[in-house]
Formats: sequence, structure tokens, C-alpha cells
Amino acid sequence: MNLSPEFLHGLEIPRYTSALGRKKLLQLLTIAIQEFLQHGFTNTSTNRIMHNSGLSKGTLFNMFGSKKGLYLYLIKHSTVTLLSVCHRKLSTRPADFLQRLRWLGEVYLDLFIQEPAAFRLLMTIDDPGNQDMAAEFAREHAVKAAKIRQLMFDNITQNTLNINREQIRRITAMILTDVKQRLSGQHDFVPDQHPSASSKAALQQSVPQEDIPQKDTPQKDVAHEILTDLLAFRSGFLQDLDAMLAILRHGVYFDITSEKTDGTAAPG
Repeated sequence: MNLSPEFLHGLEIPRYTSALGRKKLLQLLTIAIQEFLQHGFTNTSTNRIMHNSGLSKGTLFNMFGSKKGLYLYLIKHSTVTLLSVCHRKLSTRPADFLQRLRWLGEVYLDLFIQEPAAFRLLMTIDDPGNQDMAAEFAREHAVKAAKIRQLMFDNITQNTLNINREQIRRITAMILTDVKQRLSGQHDFVPDQHPSASSKAALQQSVPQEDIPQKDTPQKDVAHEILTDLLAFRSGFLQDLDAMLAILRHGVYFDITSEKTDGTAAPG
């Protein structure tokens, strides 16, 4: 999986990198991300990372202290990337609870499409055996965790809801777990080539497919195909999410107290 220029550009440079150089550092981090995504934290080999990057093992430990330090560094940056996607969409964040759930689904969907490495890294924190790692990250980065919770739950209109705040959190966790699991299952969807900046802008604005610029060169032909596929996937995913949220809003049963003019039960 190739990493987007935006993801790499935003990396916070760790200590002891002046002699290494940014290019070598990014090569090391790219290989480390691929290793963690392919093998998970437990089975990732620092020997493989260093061999594939052409660097000494001492270099890694001078910068990150340990394999765990390297992993948490990448998880931290992925969390920053998630917050960045949230803030780009902040002006559209609704107060209605179910609309907020849809907004959160869009946030993870856009992270998955625009920054697949960040999305997949964040999903690894929930892997079996990573509970201690998740707890340590939560302790060390409590401020970032609080910001994400605030974006999720702040300013939700509750006077029309028949559920309390704890139930709001549980329903949100249930929906987001489903969203993340379905996106995580799309292993073969996101292409190695990242959409261009203009394509990302189109994704963020949900541009209709008929408005996509027409292809007139081989390069544009590839970009056009990628963008068309991404927009179609995004649209289908949101339709499924809308259907799930409609069930929450209206229930799963017909309202047997209401009757149509022909005497049959009407949907509620």
C-alpha cells in the first residue's frame, strides 16, 4: 500500500533523525507501516523492517526506543489524521443524533478512502492481544482521545430522544463498530494509486459522477477510473448506512394501530 504525500508530510519527526535524513526516515516508516499492517504488532519483526530499509537496528531504537514505541508513534499520527478529517467536515456536523451517526460514518469512510494506511493502522489497535497497547495509548494521548469523544458526542440534541447519554454512547459504538468492520473487509478495494488533490476534493464534496472531468490522456484515464470507482463505492456504502439508520429511526415493526384506507396495516 502506497502512502499518500499528505500522510507522510504531516509526520512528526522523532529525535535523532538529523543524520538519517528525511528521505530515509520516510522510507523506514513506510516499510514499518506495511509490516504492521501485514503481520500485526505481535508478529512484526524489527529485523525485517531494518533489513528492508537498509538501516541498522540501532537506528530504530535510537529514534523510537522499541518496536512498541515505533507502533505507538504511527498510531498517534493516524489519530491526528483522523482528527484532521473530522475538522475538515466540522461545518457539516449535525446536532440530530442519527444524523450525527451518519456524519461519523462519513468521517471513517473518507479516512478509509483518502488515507487507507491511517485507517488500517487505527483498526489494528483493536486486534486481539493489543488491549494493553490500546490502554497505554489512551493514557499517553488522553487529550486526543477526549477531542475525538467531543467531536462524536458534543452538542447532540437530546430533548427529542427517548434514550439517555449512556445509551447514546452504546448505540454509537455499535454503529461505528459495524462501519469499521465493513470497511476493514474491503481489503482489495482501495487502489495503490492515491487520488489526486482534485479527486480528493471531489470525494469530500460528493461530486456527482456525471460531473467528473472527462478523460483525454492515459494518466487521466486511470485517474478517472479510480475516482469513478471511489465515488460509486462511497455512494453505495452511505446508502447502506442510511438504511440501517432508518431502522433505528422508524423501528422494525409496522404500526398496527394505523390503518390504510384499504384496511391493511400501514408502515410506521
